[in-house]
Amino acid sequence: MESTTLPLYRLGVDGPQITPVGLGTAQFSGGTGAVGRYWGELSQDIVNEIVGAGVQGGMNWFETARCYGAGNAARALSMALTAADIREPAPFIAFTRRSPLLFPSNISVHQMAHEQTVDPYRIGMCQFSGQHGVVSMDTLMRGAAALKSEGRVAGIGVSNFSAEQIAKAASCLADEGISLWANSVRFNMLDRRIEANDVLAACRQLGVTIVACSPLAQGVLGGMYHDNSRSIREVSGLRRFARRFRSSHLKRTQPLIDVLSDVAGERGVGIAEVVLNWSTRFFGEVVVAAVGVRTAAQARCAVESMQFRLSERELARIDAASKEVCA
Repeated sequence: MESTTLPLYRLGVDGPQITPVGLGTAQFSGGTGAVGRYWGELSQDIVNEIVGAGVQGGMNWFETARCYGAGNAARALSMALTAADIREPAPFIAFTRRSPLLFPSNISVHQMAHEQTVDPYRIGMCQFSGQHGVVSMDTLMRGAAALKSEGRVAGIGVSNFSAEQIAKAASCLADEGISLWANSVRFNMLDRRIEANDVLAACRQLGVTIVACSPLAQGVLGGMYHDNSRSIREVSGLRRFARRFRSSHLKRTQPLIDVLSDVAGERGVGIAEVVLNWSTRFFGEVVVAAVGVRTAAQARCAVESMQFRLSERELARIDAASKEVCA
């Protein structure tokens, strides 16, 4: 599946090489559960088209979670990969677990159920969500390390960990001779908290890759809603009611969209492509992006975002415009 034309970043310090942009799968939830109701429903045929466009373009990884429609998204991903006849090399799948009570005694048992949702493919990296003190970090990471030792996963990641939690998790895994590969967090040009709360700095110091979720701010950074506010009516699921789609928010973020539009026009690409390129280039190879798309055309745009390199001047210009809006 690896493309000779797309760049590849190392996941963590000793993980596999993955493309800077992969596909998130929350929108594959089938309209069920809280995540599914938020995103609305996509048919399996459309999911097949999206995944097919991604892998044909050279993408080699996907992000999914049990909470995405109680595993429906993972099953839809597996069916789409099968429909595309993807066998070897197998795609890399990052699977997030968000159970509030994960003990070593049940981590392995639950893992069997998670593995079944992506069968015949395997979970490449298991990401453990923040436990908020319910289970100690030592206990959680020992259970995670056991999964890797048993060959159930290739590597370990975390999700929504603070800088302090990242350091603790990495230390616990290091005691088992294992490196921490990734921390999955919300990051985009309108949400840059990882810079202020030291999460980015901690990941850089420890060689942990940041998996940026919602890099397009659920489509707002694509510019289409700024150009035509009536298109918000077509937003699927409950997300149409999110604050980011309100006219006041669109007006406040318009200056950033104007800069992105200028750069995109000079490059001859779409605004979304510029956003994804900046997101995975500005901080070097520390950040990769899991982008959620709803059409095959959008998946192809995500692939195209990796086929050029923004200049240092363009990166800095966009950075300044983003910080101005965030401020």
